[in-house]
Amino acid sequence: MHLLPEPAVARLLRELSREQCYTLLDALSESLVNTSSQATAPAAERLIHQPLRTSITTKDQHTSLFMPVSNTANTGIKIVTQSQAHGLIGVINIFSPEGKLLGLLSATEVTAFRTALAVMTLFVRCSTVGKEKIVIFGSGRQAEWHARLALLLVADQVRSITFINRGCKRLREMKEVIAELQSAHPHVTWTTLAREDTPDHQEQLRSALASCDVIFSCTPSTEPNFPYSYLQPFKKRFISLIGSYKPHMKEIDSETLFSGGNTIYVDSKEACLEESGELIEAQVKEDQLMEIGEIYGKLPRTHPIMVPDGHNVVFKCVGMGIMDLTIGKTLLDLAGLGQLKRPRVSDENRKRAVRACDGCRRVKEKCEGGVPCRRCLRYRRQCMFTHPDHAEKVARSSSISLLERTTGLSRQNLVDSERIRYMERIIQHYVPNISFDIQSLRKTAEELNPRHRRSFTEGSTSIRLDEDDFEDLAIDDEDYMVKALPDNTTQYSGEFSYLNFSMKIRKKIDEWMKTAAPEASTETEPFEERWRATQLQSSSSLVSASITCLPPRFVADFLVQIFFKYAHTNNFYVEEDWLREKLNVCYTNPSSLSSDDAGSVCSILMVLAVGTQFAHMESAIPINRPAVDLSLMEDHHFSEDEVGLTFYQFASKLVPDILATVSIRSVQACLLIGTYLLPLDTSGLCYTYFGLALKMAIQNGMHRKYQGEGLSPRMIEVRNRVFWTAYTIEKRVSILHGRPLSLSDSDVDAAMPVDFPDLNPVGQVSNHTNMVTLITLTLKLGEVANEISVLRKSRKGQQQDCLERQLNLRKNLVDWWATLPEETDCRDLNSTGPLFRSNVHLKLDYCLTRIFLGRPFLFSSMKILNPTTPQAAPFKTPSGVSKNRSTLITDCVEAALEIINLCQLLRDESGLARASFTEFSSCRAALLVILAQSLTKRTERLREALEKGMVLIKIMSMGVGSARSAVSVIETLERAIRRLEEWSERQAPDNTGSMESAYDRFKNWEMLWKTGPMSPELVPLQEQYHAGRGSIPPVPVTPMASTPGGNDPMEADVASTEITTLSDYSVSHATSLPQMPRFGFDHFVSNFPQELDEFAAIPCFEPDAQHLASDMGNPDTKWVQFTHD
Repeated sequence: MHLLPEPAVARLLRELSREQCYTLLDALSESLVNTSSQATAPAAERLIHQPLRTSITTKDQHTSLFMPVSNTANTGIKIVTQSQAHGLIGVINIFSPEGKLLGLLSATEVTAFRTALAVMTLFVRCSTVGKEKIVIFGSGRQAEWHARLALLLVADQVRSITFINRGCKRLREMKEVIAELQSAHPHVTWTTLAREDTPDHQEQLRSALASCDVIFSCTPSTEPNFPYSYLQPFKKRFISLIGSYKPHMKEIDSETLFSGGNTIYVDSKEACLEESGELIEAQVKEDQLMEIGEIYGKLPRTHPIMVPDGHNVVFKCVGMGIMDLTIGKTLLDLAGLGQLKRPRVSDENRKRAVRACDGCRRVKEKCEGGVPCRRCLRYRRQCMFTHPDHAEKVARSSSISLLERTTGLSRQNLVDSERIRYMERIIQHYVPNISFDIQSLRKTAEELNPRHRRSFTEGSTSIRLDEDDFEDLAIDDEDYMVKALPDNTTQYSGEFSYLNFSMKIRKKIDEWMKTAAPEASTETEPFEERWRATQLQSSSSLVSASITCLPPRFVADFLVQIFFKYAHTNNFYVEEDWLREKLNVCYTNPSSLSSDDAGSVCSILMVLAVGTQFAHMESAIPINRPAVDLSLMEDHHFSEDEVGLTFYQFASKLVPDILATVSIRSVQACLLIGTYLLPLDTSGLCYTYFGLALKMAIQNGMHRKYQGEGLSPRMIEVRNRVFWTAYTIEKRVSILHGRPLSLSDSDVDAAMPVDFPDLNPVGQVSNHTNMVTLITLTLKLGEVANEISVLRKSRKGQQQDCLERQLNLRKNLVDWWATLPEETDCRDLNSTGPLFRSNVHLKLDYCLTRIFLGRPFLFSSMKILNPTTPQAAPFKTPSGVSKNRSTLITDCVEAALEIINLCQLLRDESGLARASFTEFSSCRAALLVILAQSLTKRTERLREALEKGMVLIKIMSMGVGSARSAVSVIETLERAIRRLEEWSERQAPDNTGSMESAYDRFKNWEMLWKTGPMSPELVPLQEQYHAGRGSIPPVPVTPMASTPGGNDPMEADVASTEITTLSDYSVSHATSLPQMPRFGFDHFVSNFPQELDEFAAIPCFEPDAQHLASDMGNPDTKWVQFTHD
């Protein structure tokens, strides 16, 4: 048991290292996550319990407050007593789960520390908010600890700290504290400001607040410390409030409270609504509050919290008992270990991460830092941070009981218990009837050992490995290298590359020479570390010839302006100032260009080519917003397309030189070529060029975090932005068009883009927030795609779990979207906003992700019935799986309808762009979903959206050949469904269940024959003829040619499928078509085989249909092949 009185606690906290402080911060963040996640769980299943506080008052007027709390791993109670003689005295008791007292520590210093640390959990994550100028209201321990922790965690960012208080006395008492901090941080400017004895106090206060970045308010004030008007000019600020703890207290006014865009961060919604005077006076509702534990649970530990421009971060913290327990227990562990502050090594002199994870420590690898660390992420292993030294110490001490060893574990206990529960659930699934008591598990494990040894020795002699042998298996330190070279090129060498191994040998030789022959020369022979195939580059004449196609300067300037205005949106392709500078060289000094400028010239030509695709957006005549009559649109020709094609043809001649130089300009050039080809050949040439861009980015190490010193901060940011643009577009194209990914998420640790004003296009608002949001959205789309892939391959017994994970992905996606800013960036759809078009594109991508989530289940909702069965068996009551699937389908259809409305909004405001991949692909996906849903459910809303969408997609496909091809497929589907509707309306009054005549069958066949051109092939009728009913045999399809297979191999593939009837899967639905006769469907399908690949139904994922099939003869259940051919 440990006893920590007030002096010991104060000394321990003040000697914390930065590493130890982050340990405490991580532990506190994790406890907040667990508290928020279990708020709605049943009491019997909760791991965290915080009963109501109770108090007693003795006859001597001594009042004691009791605050119990438990996180299952430990139990604690904080007792605070107030007396007239001694004021407030508090103590925190920490117990083991069994009730053994582990330690006691004074509560006064801990309370101030843990409250300030709770503020820091959010403070350090708001990376886009400045931290240079800090203003602290207050002069007590809370104010002191806010300053101490800010300097400990972000010392390199803080430039000035100002303490503001009502009286001078308390500020004078802080003189020693300020002197101590000033000596430790001489680069920080310290200022104090008291209301009393300061005539111009308000002017000084206004000045301090107007320029500050951070406001820590730590005063139990009953009036606001300052008016909102003092915060002008309006900019991002971090504002925390921890001083007011009663309903009549308030530290800021309501206008400041809502300056975070109507989002107020809190530690506990329930406690803040009851105790915070600011929230009570402003009548804040619960849905306006956001618990930080809930946010931390949704984001990785290293993921920053994005703050929109012009918004503040407002955080109200009233404190919880779980904070005392978490910090108290962790401090007891530190005190027991003697882990006081050691001499600090500067970050630039460190050879390893500040804190190594357990996995890297175990195998003696160099931990690369981060949570999870990059090495664990790369090797796909679990990354954990515990206190192994203490665990080893406890394990070695034979005099300590098992109970004490258990209580010596770190804050991972809570996570470990949850992990064990999940493991037990998995084992129980694969090993039924297993018992988890120690004896049964020991017996089962011992039975496994002989089997393992027998299987191990069947092919070889018996080998016994000692613990020391395993130590020899540890891999020595391996690290990647990104070396800066001239011409914006970098050389990347992975951890286990030839070059790295060569350098390791060289290093070993140098070490051996210093030891064995110190008198020998230490000079090392130089050798060429990087060799380029320069002999493959063309002469400079090819570059000079390429710029001969440049238009007059005013035309080039116009096309460049169009590119950055309409094509840039939420991505980053090239720096505008650099591009215009290079363009000026092409016009004023073309002779200075060499073969090394191939990437730059190619980028210029492709910017102009993409500009021609969007040039129509500036037309005075709204050619992209025609009248309702679309008959003349199909063959509409844009003369500027020929100009763009000329630029592309000249640029494509430079591709060999681009591939040979492999610089960042090469990456940008291929990225721009792929962007030009997006509307022309998305899944072909476009996909190829994006793959080239990504491969060259890997060659330059752009997918890894750059830690060298050879590149400027601007170029590092350009590298990061260009890589993430290439990665996100290639990933979206690959997923949406069924292509394998070129790079997995686990291989990427490049830094996210940061707000770099120098890179913003001239006259435009920064799109940094949208850019990061699109990257995050694309990563979420990748998670959805992976989960769908798992679902397709999983067994029937596992499909329900997969479906639940799909629902969780949807919930997380929707919740994450709700946290994005609603002004200027992301969700601001005000047509007069500076980022209107970019925000609409972001919303389209968001809706497209929701479509992708639910699209695989659209066809699985169609029940399989045998139409020849007079009375079908009744349907079951919808199961939980059916309801979950229905939720995904409903959201998918709603997202499709939202896309149509968003495209209509674009058309009505700024106009639709015929070259926009985002607009066309989202509208295309939405129309396909609406058509698929129309097979089973026809409503006026769907019909109106379909009509509106057809008009919009025809506008977007004007003059784009590949787009017109895709639209023609959708038109074929739409005509077929419309004809089926007309037929069903004619047949509904006369449908009495009687069998149709041969003439009826002939007319049905004629209806489909008119839908589109027939396949010129002999298609055997696969429909089963049910004899014995007195019906006339079906009419076969007349062959159009005598050659089997016809001229189109694609049609031959479709003809070989077993899809024969629409009625097999579209009838007997509550709102579907009435019962229809069976008719050949082969030629109808053969006209649009590729488009139906957009819908990948989950095979065999139809429990209701399987249930029915057992009672219905032999219905054709292979209709799902419809989605693959």
